[in-house]
Amino acid sequence: VKASGLPGAAVLLGREVEKLDTRRADGALLGKDDLLNVADAIVQTEAALGAFLRSQRGSGAQRNAASSAAAAAARDIADEARLMLLRSARDCLDTVKRDVNAYVDSRYDVQTLAGATAQLNAVRGALLMLEHPRAAAIAAGMIEALSQASPEHAAGVHERIAEVLADVLICLEYYLAALENGEAPDPGMVALAQQSLAQLQSA
Repeated sequence: VKASGLPGAAVLLGREVEKLDTRRADGALLGKDDLLNVADAIVQTEAALGAFLRSQRGSGAQRNAASSAAAAAARDIADEARLMLLRSARDCLDTVKRDVNAYVDSRYDVQTLAGATAQLNAVRGALLMLEHPRAAAIAAGMIEALSQASPEHAAGVHERIAEVLADVLICLEYYLAALENGEAPDPGMVALAQQSLAQLQSA
């Protein structure tokens, strides 16, 4: 859904944030579409905000004051939505962590990982929309690692897959936590995750 102008974009974003917040509060599993709807609304709001500010240049003092207030309100909504998106992505990672733990506890029943791909796709989509492509690639790498978990594999292969998934999950958790706190993520986390995934692929 495309909104018209800054007020429409801000309203749309506010609705998406409210829906996402309600689903999180209800403990519902969040899918790729849930996160991407919010991410798309953030992009629309920021684009509308830029256009709005450009249109107000050279206006009178009173109009500039009103414009600044409207812009600040839109920024607040966008910041809140971005934080909600990151928290929801972290919720998805928590779900994947539970799936990986169940995978280990069940002595590597691959069915326990059945829902993890959708959750990681949601994380990947959110990171892409928030312009963190390297971290998004890590989520994609985890999906590839999941595809290697076959019932025919020996226990040692499953152990290695579970170990890599656990290590990479920790890296992504640290990355998302830094973003939530308004900090620059440690690039070493991405490098460490890439190294772990590369080891699995070469095994």
